[in-house]
Amino acid sequence: MQTRGRSCDGTAVSPLPFEVEGDEASDWHVTADEPTRDILDFYARAWAAADEAIENLDIDATGTAFAFFDGATVSLRWALIHMLEEVARHAGHADILRESIDGFAEDHNWGGRNCQPRLRPNRLL
Repeated sequence: MQTRGRSCDGTAVSPLPFEVEGDEASDWHVTADEPTRDILDFYARAWAAADEAIENLDIDATGTAFAFFDGATVSLRWALIHMLEEVARHAGHADILRESIDGFAEDHNWGGRNCQPRLRPNRLL
């Protein structure tokens, strides 16, 4: 697994393709000339590297967290829980945006009740 030029075992790896020297946020945006296929291919490689790390490392193995964590030492367990939180948070954001666009709020079938989508006023229009 690669993070800011180091693998989980501490060996150096090639720079990430989107890192711009002096721009700590370069991994947060895509330029207009970046092909979608390149972005998706990079995502697939990152996913495969994460799967490999999860398969090969002990859950309590430690590594360095960058970005907002200022080089803190964290366990693989912490990283996995953090990623679960991030995915859930952003999936929720996407659902809020979708509800704002189409006006539908999805209810779920809780306890055997057959709940149908209900229309809510679209507050953005």
